[in-house]
Amino acid sequence: MNVIERIMQSDYNTTKPMHTVGELTLLQTLGRDSIGPVINLGCYRGASAAALASACIHPAYSVDKYYDFGPRPDGGHNLVRWLHRKSFMQSEEAARELWVRIGVNITQCVGTTDEWAVKLKDVRFGVVFIDADHQYESCKADYENWRPLVMPGGVIAFHDNNQTLVKDVLRDCVKLEKLYEVERTTVYRA
Repeated sequence: MNVIERIMQSDYNTTKPMHTVGELTLLQTLGRDSIGPVINLGCYRGASAAALASACIHPAYSVDKYYDFGPRPDGGHNLVRWLHRKSFMQSEEAARELWVRIGVNITQCVGTTDEWAVKLKDVRFGVVFIDADHQYESCKADYENWRPLVMPGGVIAFHDNNQTLVKDVLRDCVKLEKLYEVERTTVYRA
C-alpha cells in the first residue's frame, strides 16, 4: 500500500475527507520535486502535511493553531472550529500519530501562521501550501507573509480554490505564473 492509500485509510478519513487522492498525490509530487524545505499552513489532522513530506528530502513543517475557537457562539469568527472544538482539540495529537504511522518527520508549529512567518523568517521554502483560515484577510495575509519566504523557483499552492474568498484572493493578490490546478488546489511559480 502506498503512502497516499495509507493516509486515506487512516482515521483521518473517518469523516468527510479534507483532501482527495488527487490533491494528496499533487502534494506528494510537490514535496518530491521541492528545491528546499516545505511547509503546510493549516494542518488539521495532518494528512496534507504527511503527503507533502512523504517524498521530500528537505525539512518539513506544518503550522496550525488548533485551539483558537474564537468568541462564539454569539457571532464571532471561526464558527466551524468553535462548533467542532473537541475534534480540533484532538487534531494536534492525531496529526502527530498519523505522521508516525506514515513515517514522516515534520516539525509541528503550534500557533498562528502570522506568528510562524516571523519565527521562520530566515528559512527559504521550496513549497508553501496555504490551507489555513479561508477568510479573505487571513488568506491574503498568508500569501503576503509567506511569499517572501519562498525560494526563487519554488512554488506556492492554495487549497480550496472553489471557495469564494479564496478565489477572490487569487484574483486580487496573486500575480504569479499559474502552473496548474488539480481539483481544488492551484499551484503558482514563485
